[in-house]
Amino acid sequence: MNLLSIKIALICAFCSVFSLYSQDSLRMTSPFHKHLVDKGITVALSSTGVCYQLTTEGSGIAPKVGDYVSMNYEAYLMDSTRFDQSAVGLPFVFQVGYHQVIEGLDRGITLFKKGSEGMLFIPPSLGFGSIPVDAVPANAILRYHIKDVQILDAKAYDTHMKEVELRERKAFVAKQDSQFMADKKLINDYSIAQKIKTKRTDSGLSY
Repeated sequence: MNLLSIKIALICAFCSVFSLYSQDSLRMTSPFHKHLVDKGITVALSSTGVCYQLTTEGSGIAPKVGDYVSMNYEAYLMDSTRFDQSAVGLPFVFQVGYHQVIEGLDRGITLFKKGSEGMLFIPPSLGFGSIPVDAVPANAILRYHIKDVQILDAKAYDTHMKEVELRERKAFVAKQDSQFMADKKLINDYSIAQKIKTKRTDSGLSY
């Protein structure tokens, strides 16, 4: 067998595996799709294993594995209980395909082109599975409202990370200040109750 024949055979094998994977994904998620349709929810079924509904279809390119994606989102259970959301004024950013988010979101974001807005419906198998996580019960279907989808270049990603670092630093300092005031009051109340005269250093140490 010559080199060209080997290449053709490999390509055919890859296409066959990809086709089987896509068909298996559709078969596995058909009950999930039917469940949503039965509830009156009009969605499209994706070979990635999730269902989606676009209210605004962006005109840009779709994210792919390795891209840094910026988005705003709100995450709900099917009874409309919100269990998560992106920070106000600071979009959520993650790298596609690197398991930084649940698998359903990792796969589903590739359906949202730049500028898209819509809903992503994630089955339990691609969400949190059979294990309860905080406000999310076991075997929960998840609904993500996604908007403001952008693909970041290296410079935009660096800017975002600096903003995240600055916000986290401010939150840490605010928490420290709050704890300092609480400790100060606790010591002061104890001193008064025990009729103890104390002095306080600038660092907050009482003696």
